Amino acid sequence: VYHSNYNEKVEWLNRVQRAEFARNGEMWRERCPRLMDRASRLITKDTRMAIQMGDLIQGDCGKGEVHQQMLEDVMNDFKHRLGDLPLVTVVGNHDIRGTDAESVYKSYMPKRMSEELGKNIEKTTFGFWIGNDAYIVVDFNTPDDNELERLLEEAKSARYTFVIVHGPVLPFDSSSCRWFLYGSENDTAKRRHFRRLFAQRNIICLCGHTHWTGISDWWGDGGRITQFNANSVWSIPEKGKYTITTQD
Repeated sequence: VYHSNYNEKVEWLNRVQRAEFARNGEMWRERCPRLMDRASRLITKDTRMAIQMGDLIQGDCGKGEVHQQMLEDVMNDFKHRLGDLPLVTVVGNHDIRGTDAESVYKSYMPKRMSEELGKNIEKTTFGFWIGNDAYIVVDFNTPDDNELERLLEEAKSARYTFVIVHGPVLPFDSSSCRWFLYGSENDTAKRRHFRRLFAQRNIICLCGHTHWTGISDWWGDGGRITQFNANSVWSIPEKGKYTITTQD
């Protein structure tokens, strides 16, 4: 239904993306109901928030109105399954992929996040607090450097600082901008600058995007970064079988 207006004209990309629709659709059809059922059963009277780490939707709708409908349908479905819990999502690359997708997301989602959090949200990089803990939600597609600096400064008094971002913070020195925050060679200075600020706050990073599940702990720049990668979509079945690779 959502891809009936899909309009990619580049032949090889059309083939790749249609194959992706089929692969992801098959996995989600079987997996998402179980994931959401499990999530709903983890909710207790002390649960304060549900957080989704980006790529809320597949995207590639071919039409802005359809893209917004896809976003709204998924948000409403999550809310139905999770009850009255506030639901926070961070923008992923698929969330802004397709005709008019980015402008639609940036118009729709801040308003929706304002409703969820009970405060005015105007951007796709924003912050909120739960008790003594600061949560910073970062748009890794188009990072807002000034806003991120401001939110980190505000978080100085926090007990814990959580950075919620679709693309991970670690690894931090590479030339692949597709896979993590400030990942391009042109952003090396920014990447190292924010890595230092993150480490100095001892941040806990919650992210997705890499299609693998894992925990990384890194000490450096005068502090520590702890990162959890969440994943519900793997490219081949073998990647759905997890083992401990290093431990000390």
